[in-house]
Amino acid sequence: MRKLIQFIWPNFTRSSCSRVPSAEIQETSNNNDVIIPLYRRSLATISPSRSHITLSGICGLSLALLFTQTAHAEDLYAPDDWIINQDTHINAGDRMIVNADAQVTLAAGITLAIDSGAELIIKDGVNVNVDSGAKIEVYGSLLSQGLAGNETRFTSSLASPTHSSWQGIYANSGAKVNLSYTQISHAVTGIYANLTVINDDASDNDTQINVEHSRFINNSYGAFFYQLNNQIPLTANLQYNQFIGTQNHHLYAMGGSPMMATQIDARYNWWDSALAVTVASKIFDSRQSPLGLNVDYSDNYFSASMQSTQERSLAISLPTELLIDGEYGLFNDYYAVANLNISSGQILTLKAGNTLTIKAGVKLNLASGAQLIIEEGAKVELEDSANITVAAGATWQLNAGTQVLSALNVQLNIYGRLYAVGTQDNRVYFGSSFETPEKGRWFGIKAMSKSRIYLSYTQIKHANYGLWFYLNTYSTTSTSQAVLNVNHSYFNENVNGIRLEDAYGANYISASIQYNDFVDNDIHLYTQDKVTGGASVDARYNWWNTTDFTDIAAKIVDKKASTTGMLVDYSQYRLSNDIADIPQNLIYYHFPDALYEETKGYRLENNSIIEGNTSTKASQEIVLQAGHQLTIKAGKTLTIVAGSSFIIEDGAKLIVEDGAVINSAGTWSVADNAELSFGASSKIKVSAGSWAVAENAKLNFGHSANVTIAAGATWQLNAGTQVLSALNVQLNIVGTLKAQGTEDNLVYFGSSFETPEKGRWIGIVAFGKPNINLSYTQIKHANYGLWLYLNTNSTTSTSQAVLNVNHSYFNENVNGIRLEDAYGHNYISASIQYNDFVDNDIHLYTQDKVTGGASVDARYNWWSTTEFADIAAKIVDKRPAQQACQLTIVNIAYPMILLIFRRI
Repeated sequence: MRKLIQFIWPNFTRSSCSRVPSAEIQETSNNNDVIIPLYRRSLATISPSRSHITLSGICGLSLALLFTQTAHAEDLYAPDDWIINQDTHINAGDRMIVNADAQVTLAAGITLAIDSGAELIIKDGVNVNVDSGAKIEVYGSLLSQGLAGNETRFTSSLASPTHSSWQGIYANSGAKVNLSYTQISHAVTGIYANLTVINDDASDNDTQINVEHSRFINNSYGAFFYQLNNQIPLTANLQYNQFIGTQNHHLYAMGGSPMMATQIDARYNWWDSALAVTVASKIFDSRQSPLGLNVDYSDNYFSASMQSTQERSLAISLPTELLIDGEYGLFNDYYAVANLNISSGQILTLKAGNTLTIKAGVKLNLASGAQLIIEEGAKVELEDSANITVAAGATWQLNAGTQVLSALNVQLNIYGRLYAVGTQDNRVYFGSSFETPEKGRWFGIKAMSKSRIYLSYTQIKHANYGLWFYLNTYSTTSTSQAVLNVNHSYFNENVNGIRLEDAYGANYISASIQYNDFVDNDIHLYTQDKVTGGASVDARYNWWNTTDFTDIAAKIVDKKASTTGMLVDYSQYRLSNDIADIPQNLIYYHFPDALYEETKGYRLENNSIIEGNTSTKASQEIVLQAGHQLTIKAGKTLTIVAGSSFIIEDGAKLIVEDGAVINSAGTWSVADNAELSFGASSKIKVSAGSWAVAENAKLNFGHSANVTIAAGATWQLNAGTQVLSALNVQLNIVGTLKAQGTEDNLVYFGSSFETPEKGRWIGIVAFGKPNINLSYTQIKHANYGLWLYLNTNSTTSTSQAVLNVNHSYFNENVNGIRLEDAYGHNYISASIQYNDFVDNDIHLYTQDKVTGGASVDARYNWWSTTEFADIAAKIVDKRPAQQACQLTIVNIAYPMILLIFRRI
């Protein structure tokens, strides 16, 4: 029983027909009338003329239109000019044959139906002219047997046909359609396989569509296949055909559920374009949607002449004929003309000297467990918008001398492993396929997730991103970390040489970028740690195309350049592209391991230079050797971390250039006769630990230099040490200052000017709860020889400030010693004894800003005179002028109580 079927697309319903009553078939000739009895199930009336026969009233046709006595009963022959103007069936068991060069006409809106078990055979040269809205429905078998040079044609009968002038050939479940040298034109759908309902009348439901050497011209759709499920099987082969002028898709293949197993063989066709991306856009299959069926349209022709098929082309999956000893080998040049998948466990090897071309828009995908191996001297070429994707767990290996040449918008996506291992004389090359390439001509290599990238003796050129490592998957353990290892490679003329981003800020990554050349990139190395920061990159021993550190730093974005950047160590950069031209005395980020000597620490010799912000490591001992020099470049920072030590040996020299900074939380020691020079606006902060300066060392501070000894830290200076200061130099003591000279070898604080005057530098300023111990020390030419400013409230003796100055000299200062208590009830132990105060504007100035009460023991000093009134005139304390000591109060509220006696 035939079923009424609602088509999914286009939206047509099969028409039902009624049988005509039994009748006789008459032929009228010019000579006489002949009644011919024929084998039939029903009869139809024929009104023939000599050259034209009209067939009417033939719904459920089962007759032979043959005017010969030798016809077989099951073979029915159509007249040479067959006009079908009503819905017509060829019944089960009948075989209708249309002889060569006949004319068949379907009137407007008519359906010619070939029932299950019926067959329509159309010979070469037949023209089937179809009026608008008409169609051919196949439940049984349609065989169109054109010949080269004498095609069978299914076309519109309209004078000015469009892409949708008639409906097309509809193949239903169980139908068999075989077309050879056949042309189908101006149809809504050239062939439409609508496999939605099991056909109970069919002997089997395996629908077979075989089309070869045929042409689909100016149709809305060339071929459209819809398979509801695997219970309605489809076998489809379309080969050596031409699809020309199709309005929508040449081939549209869709299933009723995702990832169906059906394979459509559509190789060796001309798809109206030689451009793979254009071809792909006209074919709907599993590459466009999970609902698409699998279509192999590889080995496509590259012109309508059908004489330029691309030999050795690949699509969808690897052909078994390439499998040799467990590997798929490409021993010639091959072309990926449609999306190609390398499945888990498959190994595809491009043999030495051959080329794999990935056509425009085509994707080569490596599944987890797959391998792609490019042998030495082989080449991969990617046309516009093509790409290669290596999934997590997959591997792409490139050997020495291989080339990967990319056109516009080509992107190489790595989620798994990329190994590009060349040699010094035969590098792996990634670059542009343009004859005159420029920066950014292809997208580049983009590594994502927890990929592992190994590049050695590799060159990457003319990309937008030579290598973009984007950590977009959260990995919290070292066992799941991403790996970046790039060495002995070249990054030339890219917009970005290497870009490294961590989207989470807490990923584990092993990043080593060493012994490479970065030349003419807009940015050599860009890093970003988007959340918290903390990832570090070892980028030592590279040639950055210049020896100027400022120029190098300008093309590296790291944590110094941006708060969201990563820590990048690009110290010990090479001074040329000579791989061995690595100076050991250039330091950045940390001290090179090459400087380490067992039991002796990291030894600095010759003229070592800290070119960039540098930090010691805990337990590290840095030694500037006797007689050698270390320079900290302008604006750079040396950090001495807690637990580490920085030792400047006898006679060594430290130069801290303008604006440079030393932060010390460890142990910093300066040996005898060492010389330390601090440039303008340089800063020294001892936040913890100690800074010990041995005898006869020399410290020279430039304009506006600044020293801060934090609470808990200690600055110790020994006999013979000189501290020379320029304008606006201030020595800030919040912790401990110990200056301990000897009677014959004083510690000296003074001006660096050749002809100094009073107030040429600010002086020593102590804050908070400092501990000041000066013995056999001289302070000269300052604005404040020593200014003790108690600006932190200490209410117990255990937290008191300490001032102990003895056997010292305060000469030619504006203020010798100035002592202020900002709270008025600070605990302070203040002893100023056995000192000389000479030629200061004020020898001793005290102020207790609130209530007063602090006392200072200033006995046994020499005040530069024996005249008590002159002594008192230069001391500001609490005593009113009328008291016995007759000390002068100089308009100061709440001065301290001062015990003062002349020194004899």
